[in-house]
Amino acid sequence: MTKMYEQVVLVRPLHLDFTGAIMEPGVRAVVIDLLDDDVVLLEFDLDDPDLVTGKRVESTMASTSDFVRVSP
Repeated sequence: MTKMYEQVVLVRPLHLDFTGAIMEPGVRAVVIDLLDDDVVLLEFDLDDPDLVTGKRVESTMASTSDFVRVSP
């Protein structure tokens, strides 16, 4: 069972909601919302040297079969 704020690693490619970029398998994300029994909202913390903070946040919906949990 997936939990809120749990760290996960992608096992399948996913399209990001706003930019359409593809996140490849092996990328880490955080579960930020549980939408349905097997659908969650994932958030990615990405490096972006063009921004003052050097980071940007992207999100996308994912099925629980798209990722595996990271061991604590």
